[in-house]
Amino acid sequence: MNHYRNVPTTGLSAEDNALNSLQSRLILCQKVAQRLPNFVALDFVELGGAGDFIVDLNGKWVEAVNE
Repeated sequence: MNHYRNVPTTGLSAEDNALNSLQSRLILCQKVAQRLPNFVALDFVELGGAGDFIVDLNGKWVEAVNE
């Protein structure tokens, strides 16, 4: 799942990496690919909610494996 702009900028990365923004992108990617992404690419991962998003995504993978 690629989630970044053409030109990296810290000014917008906190908004881009907000948990709700990443979750929206996840839903879109899941619909298109018919599966969870196994890789997430972001600019400035330390900004926004990227850490929480990755924890949530890893939890979804655990649930999918245990089904």
